[in-house]
Amino acid sequence: MPFICKPYILVELLYVGDIDRDGDGYSDYISVDIPATDLLEMPSLDTTNQSHLQYSINIQGDTVYQLQDTLILTCRDYARIGDMIPVEVHAWNQSERIGTCTSYLFAQHGHVTCEQDELIISTSIISREREAIPGVPIIIEGGPNDTFQTDANGVVSLYNYQWTNLLIKPQLESNPLQGVSIADIILIHAHIIGREVLKNPYGLIAADINNDGRVSTRDIVELQRLLLGTQNEFLHNTSWRFICSDWNFPNPIDPWDTGPFPEMKVFNTFVRSLFMEFIAVKIGDVSGDALH
Repeated sequence: MPFICKPYILVELLYVGDIDRDGDGYSDYISVDIPATDLLEMPSLDTTNQSHLQYSINIQGDTVYQLQDTLILTCRDYARIGDMIPVEVHAWNQSERIGTCTSYLFAQHGHVTCEQDELIISTSIISREREAIPGVPIIIEGGPNDTFQTDANGVVSLYNYQWTNLLIKPQLESNPLQGVSIADIILIHAHIIGREVLKNPYGLIAADINNDGRVSTRDIVELQRLLLGTQNEFLHNTSWRFICSDWNFPNPIDPWDTGPFPEMKVFNTFVRSLFMEFIAVKIGDVSGDALH
């Protein structure tokens, strides 16, 4: 019999009080238990040993634990992800995982307590095509004073941090040739000679290899050196740049026209909950396919 998840189920988070049910060190206030089997349309697989078949459940992107047959959904999950929560159900035959299916929890609650205790800082990293980027280090100063990495959803979420002046800055130095090819050199050349001008500010930033605020043949020369292996890093640039998504370029065809664009966010006034999003630009990847 096939192993199939229901496309979604509706769940209601109920008030449980000032207790920590999921063991994360924080009060949950509202929560609900979701057994893995509640999400199964057809709860078994073809196997020669059905007696040892068991199921585990986890939020998509979280660690998979074979013995976690019930998910404790809490206020913090709701605050971190929202009311549509992707989950995975895994089938196990003894210690061997023999199948996985995915579903969604449509969560709802009627308690103001959750809103009052929701996340304090949430930072999201997305590409120009609005794809989530995991594993991006984010420096946060003024509260936790530490570096955190985005999760599978491209998000860093922190709770219960008191702060006065807060600075958030993504920073990633990884493979400079990720997403870079001769096609990007062709695009830069076409822009310079006016045959096909780049009009997207993020594409122009990606094309400014030497970080001098314009696109020129010098950018082509440095990119060629990287592709040929005579140079192994950008000399005057970082491998990735992160621009605040709420920044509106006054002149989109010249993103440097009014000076530096914002690559960090500073908050001077404390608020209970804040969200910040950055657009990631891979330098040299003019075509924007570094994640493909």
